[in-house]
Amino acid sequence: MPREFANPLSQCLAGFFPPLFWRSARLLVAVSGGPDSVALLRGIAEIRGTSAEPLFVGHFNHGLRGQESDADEQLVVELCQKLGATCHVGRAAQRAHSELALRNERYAFLEANARQAGAPFVVTAHTADDQAETVLHRILRGTSLRGLRGILPRRKLPGGVRLIRPLLGIDRKAVLAYLAAIDQPFREDRSNRDRKFFRNRVRHELLPLLRQDYHQTTVQSLVRLAEIARSAQISIDQMVEALLEQAVQSRTENEIVLSVEALASTTQHVRCELFARLWREQGWPRAQMGQAEWTTLAVLAADPGDQSRDLPGTVRAQKKGASLWLTRLERSQRTSAE
Repeated sequence: MPREFANPLSQCLAGFFPPLFWRSARLLVAVSGGPDSVALLRGIAEIRGTSAEPLFVGHFNHGLRGQESDADEQLVVELCQKLGATCHVGRAAQRAHSELALRNERYAFLEANARQAGAPFVVTAHTADDQAETVLHRILRGTSLRGLRGILPRRKLPGGVRLIRPLLGIDRKAVLAYLAAIDQPFREDRSNRDRKFFRNRVRHELLPLLRQDYHQTTVQSLVRLAEIARSAQISIDQMVEALLEQAVQSRTENEIVLSVEALASTTQHVRCELFARLWREQGWPRAQMGQAEWTTLAVLAADPGDQSRDLPGTVRAQKKGASLWLTRLERSQRTSAE
């Protein structure tokens, strides 16, 4: 193995995409100033060497920790200057108070700056520990096979830029060892240790307990589970795609008509997945659509006889003869129908 890939972090990057990709692709690397993202930037910079392709960095200052947040920004800016990378800095809007709102604003910032830089890829530093925490968190809260996939290695952002996460195959211990070996400072976000947040308790209490008292390879086992779930979900998605072509008879913004015969030809789980996909594509409310509601629809599609069900988000399912009608009602229509 070449000398440049002697450390686990470089090996992880080279295993995700060939070295030629890292040297020739135009990238925007998301860097918070924490150990994972700083290590990611240093690792990519080392593989790229004297690449002629510019390297871009996006740092989003949430502003939640005052001077500490500003110190994070300063470290990232100075590191970019050292590495010859162009640094784009964004700051949270006053209106963004919730964690979800901040997350959405951060990704929108990263994608906008990637497009401006002509970079088709945004790179983030999620590690195997993040993957294990995500999978365990979802198991405890209740999840589906789709949820067990955890953090996806790659996906498209809403505007079309591709998000890639090449460090999912390396744990945080190896990241810290890499930073120590190259004497690279980083910042610690104290809010990541606040035990009032459920995710932090999983990270700092439950996972260490499982590793210490049950099995040292807990993180690796959870990462493998996510990989297995992703592979299984790909197969299910292919079945759903085929079923869509057979089952959908007509479709408008507020109404879908499906063939009962086509729906009944497959398993209940695939029917549940099909309905969930239709809801996503239609933009219908899904917040209150849990497994019980998807199962209700799947059973309705296979049961004999005409019947109907009212679902959250003012959606009515009516089985009439050979067809299943899914209709998004205005609230006034639903009230008058009742």
